[in-house]
Amino acid sequence: NHWNNNNSSWIYLLDESSYKKQAPIGKSKLGASLTEIISDRHIESLASYAIGRNRSTNFQSKTLHKRITEILTLIDSEIK
Repeated sequence: NHWNNNNSSWIYLLDESSYKKQAPIGKSKLGASLTEIISDRHIESLASYAIGRNRSTNFQSKTLHKRITEILTLIDSEIK
């Protein structure tokens, strides 16, 4: 899968430790049983993609936040 391969590499380059962390999956306001989801390949595919995309985006966001904080700390120490 092109998305997973490229995205995993990107996350790893940003911060190796964030690549190894797992993000919890939240709850939907609309419920569906696991049986309903896995019985329909289209829905299963969409759910799988959404979970993967969400985790990847969260990893990138946390990593970029960490980098920005490091840069701001460096700038602050240089100003003082």
